[in-house]
Amino acid sequence: MQRLEKLGLIDGFDAEKFSGGSDFEGLMKAIIDDQDPLTSGYNKNDLFYSNSGNWIAKVPANFKTLATIAGSDYYIAGWWPGNEKLANKIVAISGKYNENPLFVYAGNPTNRLHTIHFYRWISNAVFGSQLANLTDYILPSPTPNPIPQPQPLTPPTYQAPSKTYQAPNQTRLEFKPATKVDPVQEISLTNSRDSLPKTGTQETTEGFKLASILIACSAGLFLLKKKED
Repeated sequence: MQRLEKLGLIDGFDAEKFSGGSDFEGLMKAIIDDQDPLTSGYNKNDLFYSNSGNWIAKVPANFKTLATIAGSDYYIAGWWPGNEKLANKIVAISGKYNENPLFVYAGNPTNRLHTIHFYRWISNAVFGSQLANLTDYILPSPTPNPIPQPQPLTPPTYQAPSKTYQAPNQTRLEFKPATKVDPVQEISLTNSRDSLPKTGTQETTEGFKLASILIACSAGLFLLKKKED
């Protein structure tokens, strides 16, 4: 802010801080003009944070004051020696420079996690053109589960067993007597001479007998001859 003042671009603009207070910081209660699009989303009684120890001592002509420190009991937390002198100090203004909108904020909305609450100052300055209402989000009441009502118990109906017995399905086997087989014919073998078939002729038998006699005689003569020798 001191840099903006030194540039001299805005007539009548004056930024102030305590001597050596560039590192002073504090969270304070603030009064917000909640009817301006730049403050959309904030309540009339809201908060302001700064860690640079600045405020706006003089507002240029045709500029509008948007936020001031509360008049009393405003300091909540921080390290800002002489903070009792900050009552009613201006901390945010808006106007035009060369026919372009200009927003000046003495706080530090992008410091660490402070953007969780103060990010709207930036988004409204960039995109805000319409006023919005800040309303608390009310969680819908959970629908209670209906309590089940006891139902009367219905006694079971007794069903008598059937008198007709039905056997389970079974495979039926039919018995048939075996076919009668004729006994095996027995064959007896005998060595009876009479049972053998007669082969050859009568002449052949007589020839065998004559040959046998001749052989016997020849053998006898041979033996006799050998004994004489």
